[in-house]
Amino acid sequence: EELRLVLGNPKSESPFGASIGEQNETLIKIKDNGDKAIIKFGETKFSVSEPKEIGQITVVKIPVLRVGDTSKVSVVRVHTKDGSATSGEDYHPVSEDIEFKEGETQHFVEVEILFDGIREMREAFTVHLKPDENMVAETQINKAIIYIEETNSMADVTFPSIPQ
Repeated sequence: EELRLVLGNPKSESPFGASIGEQNETLIKIKDNGDKAIIKFGETKFSVSEPKEIGQITVVKIPVLRVGDTSKVSVVRVHTKDGSATSGEDYHPVSEDIEFKEGETQHFVEVEILFDGIREMREAFTVHLKPDENMVAETQINKAIIYIEETNSMADVTFPSIPQ
């Protein structure tokens, strides 16, 4: 927050009077960390089930929050990054800008999870937040991990055969 202080019309009861010097105004900036704009993921870990059949998709919604001062426009880029899950095979990749308009505090990033027909253990990929393009808000908690759980996962167990 900023304000401008201007001095004018000096008055004094003193016999010497009062006067204002050459500099009669100044800009005062008040910094309050409680008002600092911060953009972050609402959670850092998500677990989603892989769809059961070809052609089906499951959507995971990842909340992106803005706290603190919401009076200015902020733009952050969100993108996915492969881990053990592969974009195009296990999920549709995302790379998009999110614009927080004045007063907005929440957006959702939607990532589509795909059926791949392969029996596998849990897979994972990450979603990342880039810094605010307008340099208004700070980004914190800028990485979230998404776990894709196998729907039909059963442990493979082999029992020993009876000796003969």
